[in-house]
Parts: sequence; structure tokens; C-alpha cells
Amino acid sequence: MMMEPVIKEKEEEPDTKRAGQQKSRKRGRAKGSKNKNRRDVELKPYLVHIQTMIKKLLVLIGTDLKLIYCVLDGAFGHNNALQMVQQCSFHLISKLRGDAALYCPYDGPQKQRGANKKYGGKTQL
Repeated sequence: MMMEPVIKEKEEEPDTKRAGQQKSRKRGRAKGSKNKNRRDVELKPYLVHIQTMIKKLLVLIGTDLKLIYCVLDGAFGHNNALQMVQQCSFHLISKLRGDAALYCPYDGPQKQRGANKKYGGKTQL
């Protein structure tokens, strides 16, 4: 277990005059947008801080113990935190966020035309 103080940097306050002047965007996906790899994420500063603490802890422990899991709060139940933990070669144990939607795999008969179904029923959280 490690603890370090975190000094928050001041964020720039958004200009209230400019907030009302922004263009309204159309619904849906923007034309020309490409699919993105969910594993290539830019980590936020607080996640980078946690990742450096994990790496320091691994150096302190050395090769005496083989750690596999990283247990984090429910606030870290999102993709960026998962990628941060996987970069340290750990498995994440965390509570899922309230808006998470989990589906069972579809195992019924497939249609002859069109794309195959991937998702079955939604699981209750």
C-alpha cells in the first residue's frame, strides 16, 4: 500500500460568453469519422499518477511476490482505467459503473441474410 499527496493544478475557467456562441451539432456520427482502437487511449493525469505509483510499488516488492490483480474503487470502472492497469500487466478488479450495459453472447439461430447477431439478452446489474 502506498500513499502520495496530490497537488491539483488550477484549471482554466471557460469563458461564459463563448459558451452560448458555440454551434449546435447534428445528431449522430460525424461524416468521415473513423473507428478508433479502444486500447489506444490517452491517460488522464490522475491515471498516470496512479500508474507511476503502481510501478514504484512493483520495484519495492521486487521478485519476491508475483502480483496479478489490481483492486480499485468503482470510480475506476471505465476503459481508461482498465487500459492503465493492463499496461502494468495486471487484471483489474473494480465495481462497474451504474450506466454499464452488459449483454450475454447470442447463441440462437442466425439469419441467412444480413450480419450475424452478436448480442443476446441484457444482464441485470
